[in-house]
Amino acid sequence: MKCNYCGELLPNDAKFCPSCGHKIIVERNHCPQCGTMMPEDALFCPNCGNSVSSVDDGPKVRDYYYTDGTWSTVRDESKTVAGIVVNTKTTEIERSHGWTHGQIIATQSANIDKIEVSYKEKYGFLNMRERMVTKLTDKLKWGTDRMLPSPHKCFFYKDNVKKLLDDRDGYLYTNSGHTIGDEFEIFNAVRKFPVSLPKGKTSGWYVPAIGQLIDVVENIAGVSVKWKDNGYLDILVKSANTKEFYDVSLDFFTALGYRFPWPIASSSSYHHDGGCGICLDFVNLNLDGKEELWINLSNKKNIRCFTVFPMAAF
Repeated sequence: MKCNYCGELLPNDAKFCPSCGHKIIVERNHCPQCGTMMPEDALFCPNCGNSVSSVDDGPKVRDYYYTDGTWSTVRDESKTVAGIVVNTKTTEIERSHGWTHGQIIATQSANIDKIEVSYKEKYGFLNMRERMVTKLTDKLKWGTDRMLPSPHKCFFYKDNVKKLLDDRDGYLYTNSGHTIGDEFEIFNAVRKFPVSLPKGKTSGWYVPAIGQLIDVVENIAGVSVKWKDNGYLDILVKSANTKEFYDVSLDFFTALGYRFPWPIASSSSYHHDGGCGICLDFVNLNLDGKEELWINLSNKKNIRCFTVFPMAAF
Protein backbone atom coordinates (compact mmCIF):
# COMPACT_ATOMS: atom_id res chain seq x y z
CA MET A 1 0.00 0.00 0.00
CA LYS A 2 1.18 3.54 -0.78
CA CYS A 3 0.57 6.88 0.91
CA ASN A 4 -2.10 8.85 -0.97
CA TYR A 5 -0.06 12.04 -0.62
CA CYS A 6 3.69 11.32 -0.90
CA GLY A 7 3.78 7.78 -2.37
CA GLU A 8 5.67 6.26 0.58
CA LEU A 9 5.33 2.44 0.81
CA LEU A 10 3.34 1.56 3.93
CA PRO A 11 2.29 -1.51 5.92
CA ASN A 12 -1.20 -2.61 4.96
CA ASP A 13 -2.58 -1.66 8.39
CA ALA A 14 -1.02 1.84 8.49
CA LYS A 15 -3.39 4.63 9.60
CA PHE A 16 -0.93 7.52 9.14
CA CYS A 17 2.11 7.99 6.91
CA PRO A 18 5.40 8.08 8.88
CA SER A 19 6.96 10.16 6.09
CA CYS A 20 4.48 13.05 5.65
CA GLY A 21 2.07 12.52 8.58
CA HIS A 22 -1.13 12.43 6.51
CA LYS A 23 -4.01 10.13 7.41
CA ILE A 24 -4.18 7.21 5.02
CA ILE A 25 -7.29 7.08 2.85
CA VAL A 26 -7.84 3.61 1.47
CA GLU A 27 -9.61 3.26 -1.88
CA ARG A 28 -13.12 1.81 -1.68
CA ASN A 29 -12.09 -1.35 -3.57
CA HIS A 30 -9.14 -2.15 -1.29
CA CYS A 31 -9.42 -3.71 2.15
CA PRO A 32 -8.14 -1.25 4.81
CA GLN A 33 -6.97 -4.12 6.97
CA CYS A 34 -4.89 -6.24 4.56
CA GLY A 35 -4.85 -4.22 1.31
CA THR A 36 -6.49 -6.96 -0.78
CA MET A 37 -8.32 -5.84 -3.94
CA MET A 38 -12.04 -6.46 -3.48
CA PRO A 39 -14.99 -6.66 -5.89
CA GLU A 40 -16.92 -3.37 -6.03
CA ASP A 41 -20.04 -4.95 -4.49
CA ALA A 42 -18.16 -6.83 -1.73
CA LEU A 43 -19.41 -6.31 1.85
CA PHE A 44 -16.47 -8.16 3.44
CA CYS A 45 -12.85 -8.72 2.42
CA PRO A 46 -12.44 -12.17 0.79
CA ASN A 47 -8.96 -12.47 2.34
CA CYS A 48 -9.32 -11.41 5.98
CA GLY A 49 -13.08 -10.98 6.44
CA ASN A 50 -12.82 -7.27 7.35
CA SER A 51 -16.06 -5.30 6.87
CA VAL A 52 -16.15 -2.89 3.96
CA SER A 53 -18.04 -0.42 6.16
CA SER A 54 -14.77 0.35 7.95
CA VAL A 55 -13.26 1.79 4.77
CA ASP A 56 -12.80 5.57 4.94
CA ASP A 57 -14.96 7.38 2.40
CA GLY A 58 -13.05 8.64 -0.60
CA PRO A 59 -14.18 11.57 -2.75
CA LYS A 60 -17.60 11.48 -4.39
CA VAL A 61 -18.87 13.09 -7.56
CA ARG A 62 -19.86 16.73 -6.85
CA ASP A 63 -17.55 16.97 -3.80
CA TYR A 64 -15.56 20.17 -3.36
CA TYR A 65 -11.80 19.89 -3.91
CA TYR A 66 -9.65 22.52 -2.18
CA THR A 67 -6.32 24.12 -3.00
CA ASP A 68 -4.76 22.35 0.03
CA GLY A 69 -5.49 18.90 -1.47
CA THR A 70 -8.46 18.00 0.72
CA TRP A 71 -12.09 17.52 -0.25
CA SER A 72 -15.52 17.50 1.35
CA THR A 73 -19.17 17.01 0.43
CA VAL A 74 -20.31 20.11 2.33
CA ARG A 75 -18.36 23.21 1.36
CA ASP A 76 -15.80 24.38 3.92
CA GLU A 77 -15.99 28.17 3.76
CA SER A 78 -12.57 28.49 5.43
CA LYS A 79 -10.86 26.89 2.42
CA THR A 80 -10.39 27.88 -1.23
CA VAL A 81 -12.22 25.68 -3.73
CA ALA A 82 -10.08 24.64 -6.71
CA GLY A 83 -12.61 22.42 -8.45
CA ILE A 84 -15.50 20.00 -8.27
CA VAL A 85 -15.03 16.22 -8.32
CA VAL A 86 -16.52 14.84 -11.55
CA ASN A 87 -14.99 11.36 -11.58
CA THR A 88 -13.78 8.95 -8.91
CA LYS A 89 -11.58 7.09 -11.39
CA THR A 90 -8.32 8.09 -13.07
CA THR A 91 -6.51 6.83 -16.15
CA GLU A 92 -3.69 4.29 -16.11
CA ILE A 93 -1.03 6.94 -16.77
CA GLU A 94 -2.46 9.12 -14.00
CA ARG A 95 -2.45 6.23 -11.52
CA SER A 96 1.20 5.54 -12.38
CA HIS A 97 1.98 9.04 -11.05
CA GLY A 98 0.07 8.37 -7.82
CA TRP A 99 -3.10 10.32 -8.74
CA THR A 100 -5.60 7.65 -7.81
CA HIS A 101 -8.58 9.41 -6.23
CA GLY A 102 -10.37 10.93 -9.19
CA GLN A 103 -10.65 13.95 -11.46
CA ILE A 104 -11.91 17.49 -10.96
CA ILE A 105 -12.92 20.31 -13.24
CA ALA A 106 -12.23 23.91 -12.28
CA THR A 107 -15.05 26.05 -10.94
CA GLN A 108 -14.84 28.34 -13.94
CA SER A 109 -13.90 28.07 -17.59
CA ALA A 110 -10.36 28.84 -18.69
CA ASN A 111 -11.85 31.56 -20.89
CA ILE A 112 -14.91 32.66 -18.93
CA ASP A 113 -13.64 36.23 -19.35
CA LYS A 114 -11.70 37.58 -22.26
CA ILE A 115 -8.09 36.48 -22.03
CA GLU A 116 -4.95 37.72 -23.70
CA VAL A 117 -3.50 35.66 -26.53
CA SER A 118 -0.44 36.35 -28.67
CA TYR A 119 0.28 35.17 -32.19
CA LYS A 120 2.45 35.94 -35.21
CA GLU A 121 0.92 38.01 -38.00
CA LYS A 122 2.27 38.56 -41.50
CA TYR A 123 1.98 42.06 -42.95
CA GLY A 124 3.49 44.47 -45.47
CA PHE A 125 4.17 43.95 -49.15
CA LEU A 126 3.22 40.38 -50.13
CA ASN A 127 3.03 39.58 -46.39
CA MET A 128 6.81 39.30 -46.28
CA ARG A 129 7.15 40.84 -42.82
CA GLU A 130 6.11 39.28 -39.51
CA ARG A 131 5.22 40.69 -36.12
CA MET A 132 3.75 39.54 -32.80
CA VAL A 133 0.18 40.66 -32.10
CA THR A 134 -1.62 40.55 -28.74
CA LYS A 135 -5.39 40.65 -28.43
CA LEU A 136 -8.22 39.87 -26.03
CA THR A 137 -10.60 37.08 -27.01
CA ASP A 138 -13.23 34.76 -25.54
CA LYS A 139 -13.10 32.31 -28.47
CA LEU A 140 -10.00 30.16 -28.37
CA LYS A 141 -8.34 28.45 -31.30
CA TRP A 142 -7.77 24.70 -30.92
CA GLY A 143 -4.46 24.73 -32.78
CA THR A 144 -2.77 23.75 -35.99
CA ASP A 145 -4.29 22.19 -39.10
CA ARG A 146 -1.60 19.52 -39.25
CA MET A 147 -1.66 16.06 -37.71
CA LEU A 148 0.14 15.84 -34.38
CA PRO A 149 2.67 13.06 -33.65
CA SER A 150 2.46 10.48 -30.87
CA PRO A 151 1.18 10.35 -28.17
CA HIS A 152 -1.66 12.19 -29.92
CA LYS A 153 -4.29 9.95 -31.48
CA CYS A 154 -5.78 11.46 -34.61
CA PHE A 155 -9.18 9.99 -35.43
CA PHE A 156 -10.33 9.47 -39.00
CA TYR A 157 -13.65 9.31 -40.80
CA LYS A 158 -13.73 5.51 -40.85
CA ASP A 159 -12.86 5.05 -37.17
CA ASN A 160 -15.46 3.41 -34.95
CA VAL A 161 -17.41 5.73 -32.63
CA LYS A 162 -16.54 3.57 -29.60
CA LYS A 163 -12.85 4.15 -30.27
CA LEU A 164 -13.46 7.88 -29.99
CA LEU A 165 -15.51 7.56 -26.79
CA ASP A 166 -12.69 5.57 -25.16
CA ASP A 167 -10.19 8.41 -25.63
CA ARG A 168 -9.26 9.65 -22.13
CA ASP A 169 -5.68 10.81 -22.69
CA GLY A 170 -6.16 14.53 -22.04
CA TYR A 171 -3.24 14.64 -19.61
CA LEU A 172 -0.89 13.17 -22.23
CA TYR A 173 -2.09 15.47 -25.02
CA THR A 174 -1.77 18.64 -22.94
CA ASN A 175 1.74 17.73 -21.79
CA SER A 176 3.04 16.13 -24.99
CA GLY A 177 5.20 19.12 -25.95
CA HIS A 178 3.39 19.35 -29.29
CA THR A 179 0.69 21.80 -28.14
CA ILE A 180 2.81 24.69 -26.88
CA GLY A 181 2.88 26.99 -29.92
CA ASP A 182 0.98 30.29 -30.02
CA GLU A 183 -1.70 28.70 -32.22
CA PHE A 184 -2.70 26.27 -29.44
CA GLU A 185 -4.73 28.86 -27.53
CA ILE A 186 -6.98 26.34 -25.75
CA PHE A 187 -4.05 24.33 -24.36
CA ASN A 188 -2.09 27.44 -23.37
CA ALA A 189 -5.10 28.95 -21.58
CA VAL A 190 -5.58 25.80 -19.49
CA ARG A 191 -1.89 25.40 -18.65
CA LYS A 192 -1.85 29.05 -17.47
CA PHE A 193 -5.12 28.73 -15.55
CA PRO A 194 -4.64 30.90 -12.44
CA VAL A 195 -6.25 28.63 -9.81
CA SER A 196 -3.42 26.93 -7.92
CA LEU A 197 -3.34 23.21 -7.16
CA PRO A 198 -1.39 21.48 -4.38
CA LYS A 199 2.09 20.63 -5.67
CA GLY A 200 2.76 16.92 -6.08
CA LYS A 201 -0.81 15.91 -5.28
CA THR A 202 -2.35 16.56 -8.68
CA SER A 203 -1.58 16.35 -12.39
CA GLY A 204 -1.96 20.09 -12.87
CA TRP A 205 -4.63 21.46 -15.19
CA TYR A 206 -5.09 19.85 -18.59
CA VAL A 207 -7.60 19.86 -21.47
CA PRO A 208 -9.79 16.73 -21.15
CA ALA A 209 -10.11 14.32 -24.06
CA ILE A 210 -13.54 13.71 -25.58
CA GLY A 211 -14.13 10.51 -23.59
CA GLN A 212 -13.43 12.39 -20.36
CA LEU A 213 -15.98 15.08 -21.27
CA ILE A 214 -18.58 12.35 -21.83
CA ASP A 215 -17.66 10.91 -18.41
CA VAL A 216 -18.27 14.32 -16.80
CA VAL A 217 -21.76 14.60 -18.29
CA GLU A 218 -22.69 11.02 -17.38
CA ASN A 219 -21.35 11.25 -13.82
CA ILE A 220 -23.00 14.59 -13.06
CA ALA A 221 -26.37 13.59 -14.49
CA GLY A 222 -26.23 9.94 -13.41
CA VAL A 223 -27.35 8.90 -16.89
CA SER A 224 -25.44 7.04 -19.60
CA VAL A 225 -25.36 8.80 -22.95
CA LYS A 226 -26.88 6.73 -25.75
CA TRP A 227 -25.68 7.41 -29.26
CA LYS A 228 -27.80 7.27 -32.38
CA ASP A 229 -25.01 5.75 -34.43
CA ASN A 230 -22.41 3.44 -32.93
CA GLY A 231 -20.85 2.69 -36.30
CA TYR A 232 -18.38 4.87 -38.16
CA LEU A 233 -17.71 8.50 -37.35
CA ASP A 234 -19.62 11.20 -39.15
CA ILE A 235 -19.26 15.00 -39.00
CA LEU A 236 -21.77 14.93 -36.11
CA VAL A 237 -22.28 12.04 -33.69
CA LYS A 238 -25.63 12.68 -31.98
CA SER A 239 -27.04 11.52 -28.67
CA ALA A 240 -30.36 9.67 -28.65
CA ASN A 241 -31.38 10.59 -25.08
CA THR A 242 -30.20 14.16 -24.48
CA LYS A 243 -33.34 15.24 -22.62
CA GLU A 244 -32.56 12.79 -19.81
CA PHE A 245 -29.47 14.74 -18.77
CA TYR A 246 -29.76 18.16 -20.44
CA ASP A 247 -31.52 20.03 -17.60
CA VAL A 248 -29.23 18.57 -14.90
CA SER A 249 -26.14 19.47 -16.94
CA LEU A 250 -27.50 22.97 -17.60
CA ASP A 251 -28.05 23.63 -13.89
CA PHE A 252 -24.67 22.23 -12.86
CA PHE A 253 -22.46 24.00 -15.41
CA THR A 254 -24.23 27.36 -15.27
CA ALA A 255 -23.97 27.30 -11.45
CA LEU A 256 -20.20 27.01 -11.88
CA GLY A 257 -20.19 29.95 -14.28
CA TYR A 258 -19.59 28.02 -17.50
CA ARG A 259 -21.19 29.18 -20.72
CA PHE A 260 -23.85 26.65 -21.49
CA PRO A 261 -24.92 25.45 -23.97
CA TRP A 262 -21.78 26.17 -25.98
CA PRO A 263 -19.20 23.98 -27.72
CA ILE A 264 -16.87 22.50 -25.08
CA ALA A 265 -13.30 21.97 -26.24
CA SER A 266 -11.59 18.59 -25.96
CA SER A 267 -7.93 17.72 -26.53
CA SER A 268 -8.86 14.92 -28.95
CA SER A 269 -8.17 15.54 -32.63
CA TYR A 270 -9.82 14.55 -35.88
CA HIS A 271 -8.35 14.44 -39.38
CA HIS A 272 -10.54 15.29 -42.35
CA ASP A 273 -9.46 17.96 -44.83
CA GLY A 274 -6.90 19.19 -42.30
CA GLY A 275 -6.50 18.38 -38.62
CA CYS A 276 -8.76 19.95 -36.02
CA GLY A 277 -10.01 19.58 -32.48
CA ILE A 278 -13.17 17.78 -31.38
CA CYS A 279 -15.89 19.61 -29.44
CA LEU A 280 -18.72 18.33 -27.27
CA ASP A 281 -21.67 20.49 -28.26
CA PHE A 282 -24.92 20.89 -26.33
CA VAL A 283 -27.42 22.24 -28.84
CA ASN A 284 -30.79 23.76 -28.01
CA LEU A 285 -32.95 23.38 -31.10
CA ASN A 286 -35.42 26.17 -30.44
CA LEU A 287 -37.41 25.49 -33.60
CA ASP A 288 -38.87 22.24 -32.33
CA GLY A 289 -38.18 22.47 -28.59
CA LYS A 290 -35.55 19.74 -28.59
CA GLU A 291 -32.09 19.65 -27.05
CA GLU A 292 -29.31 17.49 -28.44
CA LEU A 293 -25.79 16.56 -27.47
CA TRP A 294 -23.39 16.39 -30.39
CA ILE A 295 -19.79 15.31 -30.72
CA ASN A 296 -18.78 17.89 -33.29
CA LEU A 297 -16.14 16.57 -35.67
CA SER A 298 -15.66 19.82 -37.50
CA ASN A 299 -13.44 19.69 -40.55
CA LYS A 300 -12.94 23.46 -40.49
CA LYS A 301 -9.40 24.58 -39.87
CA ASN A 302 -8.68 26.81 -36.87
CA ILE A 303 -11.78 25.64 -35.01
CA ARG A 304 -12.61 27.92 -32.05
CA CYS A 305 -14.44 27.01 -28.86
CA PHE A 306 -16.24 29.16 -26.31
CA THR A 307 -15.88 26.90 -23.27
CA VAL A 308 -12.93 24.94 -21.88
CA PHE A 309 -13.10 22.70 -18.80
CA PRO A 310 -9.72 22.73 -17.04
CA MET A 311 -9.39 19.19 -15.61
CA ALA A 312 -6.93 17.70 -13.12
CA ALA A 313 -6.36 14.24 -11.64
CA PHE A 314 -5.65 13.90 -7.90
